Amino acid sequence: MPNLVDNYVQITFAQTENDKRITEIVTEIEKGNFFNYFWPIQLYTESQKRQLWDTELVILRNLCLAAWGTKQDADVHEVTVNNIFYKEHLCWQPTICVSFFTAWSAPIKLYRNIVPLGYQVYAEFYDGSDNTGGIVHTADNILYEAYCTDTTNPNDPIRRKIDTRFGISDLEQAFRDEAMGE
Repeated sequence: MPNLVDNYVQITFAQTENDKRITEIVTEIEKGNFFNYFWPIQLYTESQKRQLWDTELVILRNLCLAAWGTKQDADVHEVTVNNIFYKEHLCWQPTICVSFFTAWSAPIKLYRNIVPLGYQVYAEFYDGSDNTGGIVHTADNILYEAYCTDTTNPNDPIRRKIDTRFGISDLEQAFRDEAMGE
């Protein structure tokens, strides 16, 4: 069974970003080039991957892990663009919101790499295979990370926050119902 991590991220741009650039970014994300757009590494097309030797695929995965913290680029299922009001700047800023899956882990390394480039990040993630999750966000160009190492604990403050987005309580209840034969 694959180890998929459910992710949600808001990436906020400087006010100077124009609509054409934001449209270009959304187009790249929708084409499956999310992580590679923000922090590029050499990638192969699917047909090229089929021709690679196993050792070359391991090298590619290692490049992805080093740059992004994941096995491969994101499996994006929703992209929206919003203008979000930021109290600290007293202004509206264009923000791309992306919901996606990753293999093995959340792309924390990607976030660490793009914050120094001027992007603001707010992200939540949940890994149901090992009951972990977390929140990362920027403030004053510093990336803060908060983790929940046991999402089965309903009193954990991080778990309560990510439960709203990912429905952990609903998933647990469905699992209990299935186990009870309901």
